[in-house]
Amino acid sequence: MSDNKQKRSLKENLQMIARTMKILYQIAPRAMVISEVGAIFRSFTPFVNIYMSAMIIDELAGGRDLALLGRYVLITIGLNLIIALVNHAMTEMLKAEQMLMPSRVNFLLSKEGLEMDYANIENVRMRVLRNRIDEAMGSGRGGLIHCFYKQSLVLEIFCKVIIAAVMSVEVFSALSTQSLTGFLAFMNTPWASAILAVVVLGLSVFSGFSFKKAARVLFNVWLDWPKRMTMSNYYSKEYLGEHGAGKDIRLFNQKPLIESEMRKWYEEPPFITEKYKINCKYDGINLGITSFLTGAVYFFVAMKVVSGAFGVGSLVRYAGLVNQFVDAFVLLICEVSKMIMNNDYMQDTFEYLDMPKSMHTGHRTLPELDPQHCEIKLNHVSFRYPDTEIDVLKDVSLTLTPGKSIALVGMNGSGKTTLIKLLCRLYDPTEGEITLNGVNIREFEYEEYLKAFSVVFQDFRLFAFELGENVAAGQTVDESRAVACLEEAGFGDRLAKLDKKLHTYLYTDFDSEGIEISGGEEQKIALARALYKNGPFIILDEPTAALDPLAEAEVYRKFNEITEGRSTVYISHRLSSCRFCDEIAVLDHGQIVQQGTHQELVANEQGKYYELWHAQAQYYV
Repeated sequence: MSDNKQKRSLKENLQMIARTMKILYQIAPRAMVISEVGAIFRSFTPFVNIYMSAMIIDELAGGRDLALLGRYVLITIGLNLIIALVNHAMTEMLKAEQMLMPSRVNFLLSKEGLEMDYANIENVRMRVLRNRIDEAMGSGRGGLIHCFYKQSLVLEIFCKVIIAAVMSVEVFSALSTQSLTGFLAFMNTPWASAILAVVVLGLSVFSGFSFKKAARVLFNVWLDWPKRMTMSNYYSKEYLGEHGAGKDIRLFNQKPLIESEMRKWYEEPPFITEKYKINCKYDGINLGITSFLTGAVYFFVAMKVVSGAFGVGSLVRYAGLVNQFVDAFVLLICEVSKMIMNNDYMQDTFEYLDMPKSMHTGHRTLPELDPQHCEIKLNHVSFRYPDTEIDVLKDVSLTLTPGKSIALVGMNGSGKTTLIKLLCRLYDPTEGEITLNGVNIREFEYEEYLKAFSVVFQDFRLFAFELGENVAAGQTVDESRAVACLEEAGFGDRLAKLDKKLHTYLYTDFDSEGIEISGGEEQKIALARALYKNGPFIILDEPTAALDPLAEAEVYRKFNEITEGRSTVYISHRLSSCRFCDEIAVLDHGQIVQQGTHQELVANEQGKYYELWHAQAQYYV
């Protein structure tokens, strides 16, 4: 639930509920229609039996016409059968729709994440926000799915209130034509009806708001529940579900720690006891009110029957109708209040969906680029991450010469990866500009500009899908090209041993016959993906950091041979990996402090490169 929760007006709450309903209709129109039609049919169910029971009792107390009684019974059975069949059909249709609702909501949120500016993806605030949305949805306490279930219930209850109110009018308006005296005469006046109406309505409102208060108290008590669910799921699913954790658990004797933490989150929390107390208190109040109203209604209707205002069967009809009205009216206030309280959770969802897309996109298309004639320049570029005041890059000027390889080296935190994010336009510079063939990259259509880069980051990810789909990064695969890229990346020998070749699933998440691959093989597939995209600029941002320095250097050297003639950027804090590059740029504290070839830089004993080279020499000399 949003940390910035503010008191909202009734109008604002209704607008939020209306927007929530609009979203539900967008992602699940069929489910919404089925649930609402089903709710309307369910609302009629109790009134059929109340009305028909009164008709049967009146006939039994009056003419006792067996044929008429038979018709009443058949009508009652027929109406109940029709309603039951419709309700059953609606329920069965709705079950499948309900099963799909979590996936539909996740798709909505994930689609927004796919379209979100990368700056927001990296923003901790956004990750916390998405976690809170998932926690609320997973615990069933709030969010879109919660509203989906509530809206049909509110519609059903609202229909019951309207039906009961319309059908109950006669109990208050009907007057006996007989000559009455004393108390019966008073009960036959509009004043008695008005008093009962005021009492019924007044106590119903009081009971409804009592339930509302209880719901709000319980809502606040349960705020800790999503956190408990997250913590318990972390241990039971994420940590224990990761088979690699089994080694650490045994070798480091983590069992007592894990058991202790899990017990803390699984033990009965204090709010369970508090829930019992709240329910007992408010349920007691409302049960007392309901019992009093039931007795008052029965007494009033009984007096009407005695006075001759209507038949004995009406005792069942009108007492049932008024009680239905009271129960439905109280429940309506409570459930509408819960939908309003759900806005506290929906506020998180709206904030996530409304995240502004501030990344400027131009209108220039990217022509077919010749790698031999593509030049990117950084002109006095500085950058600081959002919500910070420290420049990560300071006045950086750099040229990526067509067809040449350049290495960015430096200590961890020197700004290498940040520079790549700016080149790929995952961020825009705080100051300065970046140009492609003399044109500011902000003038190109965003998606078009991204086509220029084939990048392998250190934290690359592969899908648990087919090998070919991983290489092509899509479902349409040029198989001959994919095979060639895998062979160039060094995966050819393993590919030859796979029975299903490119149709082999990676991992066993979705296919029990999927293959497990080593970290080195994952890197080769990621490199093949970069080759398959065939962008004019190829960037390796330490994807082989897990390898030893000599192994990494060999991978980089081989990849340099494969990409000869293309503009290639290599990033490493290991200088040995990049000696072969045409040029090396040394970054230190966000600035380029040296540029040149390996021989030029290592010859400068006063330079940063010389310092780093000799500090690392023990690993590769």
